[in-house]
Amino acid sequence: MGKKINLYIITEYRYPDIGGSGTRIATWERALKMEGCSTKVIVASYYNDKLPKILTILINSLYKLVVIFPIFFKLKKGDTAYFYGSFELFWIPFFLKIKGIKIAFENNEFPRFLAHKKSLIFFIRYQFSILSMKSGKYLVTCSSALSDFYSIKTNIKEIFIMPLIMDSSIFEYDSIKNKKEIAYCGYMGHNKDGIHDLIKAFYIVHKNFPNWKLKLIGNADEKTLTSINELIIKHGIQNSVIMTGKVKHEKVIELIREASILALARPNNKQAEGGFPSKLGEYLSTSRPIVVTTVGDIPKYIIDEKNGFLSEPDNPEKFAEKLIYVIKNYSIAKKVGGEGKKLAKDYDSKNVSKKLLSFLNYN
Repeated sequence: MGKKINLYIITEYRYPDIGGSGTRIATWERALKMEGCSTKVIVASYYNDKLPKILTILINSLYKLVVIFPIFFKLKKGDTAYFYGSFELFWIPFFLKIKGIKIAFENNEFPRFLAHKKSLIFFIRYQFSILSMKSGKYLVTCSSALSDFYSIKTNIKEIFIMPLIMDSSIFEYDSIKNKKEIAYCGYMGHNKDGIHDLIKAFYIVHKNFPNWKLKLIGNADEKTLTSINELIIKHGIQNSVIMTGKVKHEKVIELIREASILALARPNNKQAEGGFPSKLGEYLSTSRPIVVTTVGDIPKYIIDEKNGFLSEPDNPEKFAEKLIYVIKNYSIAKKVGGEGKKLAKDYDSKNVSKKLLSFLNYN
């Protein structure tokens, strides 16, 4: 590679706190370093749940200025400021652009105002975030729906759709004997991944296969956890549902490897329309059979009974039918899981990082 590349990744996510976004950033940052990039992640956010929301927002804005200010001196013409997620301080990327810095944005969700809550605060943040993105030349996103949405709102023409990026090396391991478990991993709050539908589907499975268990790996807000526990008790499956709480990423990989089936019952909502679940790449990489719903761009990559198993969203009965089919035909399902792993390898971080650098006009 030619000249040294400086790339500053600016994000509000609590990196390196490992969630879907943290894992995604960490994966391609490592890969870019292997390609000769000098990268630095700047976490431009301040969190304090004990303060009033409006005060936290004001402090957060000042905090962003303090932590981002040094890059005005460190980045030089031709370097890249890469804003990951929403960024409301629109004047910062504009000033960097005037200095000759390449401005890139990565946004893998619809604005919260559209996908979650119609509040005045979210509306203002949405408007400022879009204004901020108007300074960008490059946009990275995970789905065609988001590509269409942000290209219209921001007039960015150079767009790279990156649904997944995987460090496949962490999935090279000795085979293990699977447990009779259906597993899910991720954040369970806000009906993001249809946990209630998954529990209802498992209840139907449990009536037919009482020796199988459901393992829920991850955490949620207190309200969601209460409703999950109430639903489990209602169906009398307390002894068949395992809830691990939040665990480290390495442990997540170990737990999903142990399962025989990996499930994701995403509902058909605005968030699912635009997002592409990073956990899907990890599911596929285990070579376990996966059962997922036909939301967003998922059907563009997962072909039913070829590299995964598809079910319609918002229908626990249909989802249960698909799980039962996989259990009854597990020898066939294992071959389908193997094809899923081949799909995941197409998104190995080494390959994707080279495409990303090419997209940013660095090679």
